[in-house]
Amino acid sequence: MLRVEIYNRAPSKNLQEFVFRGSKTLEFLGLICEQSIGMDIDIERIRAFFVKDRFATNAGIVIDSVTKEEVRCSMPITSEHLNAGGTVQGGAIFTLADLAFAVHCNLRLFLGEKVGITVGQSNSISYLATPKGKRLIARSACLSSGQNVSVYRVEVWDDLGNFIADMRGNGFTKAAHFSSTAA
Repeated sequence: MLRVEIYNRAPSKNLQEFVFRGSKTLEFLGLICEQSIGMDIDIERIRAFFVKDRFATNAGIVIDSVTKEEVRCSMPITSEHLNAGGTVQGGAIFTLADLAFAVHCNLRLFLGEKVGITVGQSNSISYLATPKGKRLIARSACLSSGQNVSVYRVEVWDDLGNFIADMRGNGFTKAAHFSSTAA
């Protein structure tokens, strides 16, 4: 089954979802969409690895979905996430974006590539709005991926469709001279 999602800014606004069965390539509105073949992504194995990220786990962040194109993580907004002004603390928003970035830039490990772990080299986040909903959702996309350096964009939205933050993360992949528990 191939699922194609067409977004117009927010994941909860103007979302059209189409499900196609039995076809590996389809033409839709003049665009060619190809199904990813041969990628066995074991999300439970990924979750088991990242549960060791205790700061994110203690913040209530969960890994919702993982594809080669996008990683989605989410976090319920609780009183623990609020700052003195009663709004969501910037560090909580950044932690959510950072976990989506970490999962995405280390996906090569889980796909069986012989690479080392990728660590954050630098990050920049812009806070665009105050969350109004009850949950935050982070969606990552790879902008560039080389042998050692990669760049990802992570958008954070609330469950009402408000664009909350935009993060850029640069990752550096260390040499694969150790035995990885991910692979």
